[in-house]
Amino acid sequence: MYQFLKIELKNCINKIEFKIVFAIVFAFCMTGFLLEIASDYGQSYQFVRSAGECVFLQSAEAEFLLKNLNLLFPIFIGLIYAGSLLDEKRMHIAGNLVVRGGKRIYLWAKAVAVFISAFAVFAVPLLANFVLCYLFFPLEGSDSMWLEPAYLIGVSAYFPQCMLDFLRIQSSVLYNLTYIFIYALCSGVLALLAYGMGFLFQNKKLAKMKMVCAITFFFLGVRFMFLFLQLPQYTMENYLATVQEGSVPALFVVIIYHMVIAVVLIQKGIRKYDD
Repeated sequence: MYQFLKIELKNCINKIEFKIVFAIVFAFCMTGFLLEIASDYGQSYQFVRSAGECVFLQSAEAEFLLKNLNLLFPIFIGLIYAGSLLDEKRMHIAGNLVVRGGKRIYLWAKAVAVFISAFAVFAVPLLANFVLCYLFFPLEGSDSMWLEPAYLIGVSAYFPQCMLDFLRIQSSVLYNLTYIFIYALCSGVLALLAYGMGFLFQNKKLAKMKMVCAITFFFLGVRFMFLFLQLPQYTMENYLATVQEGSVPALFVVIIYHMVIAVVLIQKGIRKYDD
C-alpha cells in the first residue's frame, strides 16, 4: 500500500493540471498579501491592521480574490482529479499497477493520494500567505476590519452565530490555522468525490469535460438546495471563508455527507473497474 501511495502521489503532483492550479492558487494568495502591503504602505501605524486580519482568508483587501477563488474551487478540483483514472488508463499505467498489487489496493491508494495532494494544493499557498503576514504585519494592530478604536478591537465585534468566533478573539494564529485546515480539508474531500465520479465517466466521450461539469454542478446544486431551505451552514462553500454563520457540528455533517457519497461511488467503481 505504501509503495502504491508513493507512486500515486508522484503521479498526482506531476500532472500538468496540478501544477497549473497550484500556481494559480499561489498567485491568488501572494496577490492578497501584496494588496495588504500596498494598502498599508506609508500609512500611520494607527491605520495598520493586525497580521491575523491580513491573512488571505480574513483580508478585507483580498476579499474579492477569495470570492473568485471560491467560485473556481470546484472547477479546479475537477480539472485536477476527475480525469485521473482516465489518464492512467490511456498511458497504460493502471494495468501494470493492478497486476502488481491488486485492483482494490491500487484504487484505494490512488484515493488517498488524491486526498493528500488536493489538501496540499490549497494548504501550501494559504500557509505561505499566513507566514508572510505574520512576518510583515504587527501581531496587534491599531485598526480592524470593523473600524473599531484600538481599545475595542476583538471585544465589540464578536458574533456568536459565526463558527469559532470566540477563538478569533482569543488567538488569531490558531483561528487562521484552523480555517486554513478546514479549507484544505474541504478541497481534499471534494477531490475524493471528483475521483469517485471519475468511475462513472471513464469510458465515455469527452469524459474529462463531463467530469468537471458533474463535480461543479454537484457543488453548486447542493449550495442552492440548502440556500433554498435557508440552511447555508450545511453547504461546503460556507466554510471556505471566515466569519460565516455555522458551527462545528454542521461542518462535520458537511464533511460526512460528502465523504459518504464519495466512498459509495469509489466502492461501486472498484467493483466495476475494468483495467
